[in-house]
Amino acid sequence: MTSEFKFLAVRNWEKYQQTRPHHEKWIRSYVNKENDVEFQKLTLYQRAILDGIQRIRGELGKNIPNDVGFVERRLQVIPTERMRVGYAIRTLIERCFLVPTNQQLGFTEEIREEEIIEISPSRSIRTKQPQQNQPPEQQELLSEDKPPTIDRAKVFNSILEATFEYFRKRIDRTPQYTLTPLRKKQALARLAELWPQLQEPKEQNAIDVLKGLVDELAADDFHMGRDPKTKGKAYCDWEYIFRSPEKFQHWLQLYSGKAA
Repeated sequence: MTSEFKFLAVRNWEKYQQTRPHHEKWIRSYVNKENDVEFQKLTLYQRAILDGIQRIRGELGKNIPNDVGFVERRLQVIPTERMRVGYAIRTLIERCFLVPTNQQLGFTEEIREEEIIEISPSRSIRTKQPQQNQPPEQQELLSEDKPPTIDRAKVFNSILEATFEYFRKRIDRTPQYTLTPLRKKQALARLAELWPQLQEPKEQNAIDVLKGLVDELAADDFHMGRDPKTKGKAYCDWEYIFRSPEKFQHWLQLYSGKAA
C-alpha cells in the first residue's frame, strides 16, 4: 500500500457521481464497464473490491482511508478472503482505478490518460505538492507545479522502446507481442524509481541496466520453463520484471550481484 498517502480516491468519481459532502444511498454504475480493456484484466475478486470501495465512497461522502483493514471491515470480508484484499487494492492502484491522495474531500484534478501512460509512476500518483525527501529528479516527475519536461518524457520513451525491442528478441517473442499502454505504464514507473540511482550518462546506463534485467529473466530456468517443475510452462512476460517495485527490486538484486 502507498502509506505516504492517507486516502484513496476513486478515479473520475467527481465526474460521474454526486459530489455532495454527505452520505448517499445510491451511486451510479456504468452498465458497459466490462467493455473497458483495463477492467477486463481484473479478476472477479478485484472487481468486487472495486465495486465495494465505490459503495463505501458514496456512503462516506468523501475519499476512503488508505487502510486495508478499514476496507475489510466495511465490506465485512470473511476471514479466509482477507489475505487477498491488500493485493487487490494494490492492483487497483497500479491500474489507476484508485488514486492515492492526501485530500479527504474529493480529488478535483482530472488525470488525463496520456499523463498516466507517459509519466506517472503507478504507486506515486501526482499530487499538488512534490513528495518530501525525494531526489530532485524524482520530484520533477511527481510534482504537479513542475511537470516533467518534454525532453525527459522523450528520453524515458526512448529507453523503453530500446529495452522492449531487446526483450522481444531475447525472450523470443513475436511481433504481435507489443508494448501495450499498461506495460509501458508499469515500466515507466519502475524507470522513475531507478533514475535517481543512475550515474551519467543516465540514458545509456538505464538501457544497460534494464537489458541486464531482461538477461536475468532469460537465464532463469524456472521463468523460462526449462525447470522440470514448470512442466514446460514459461513465466517470462514483461510484467514479471516491471509490474511492481518488489518484482523490479528482485531482478535488480540479481543483476547487481553479478555486475559487482
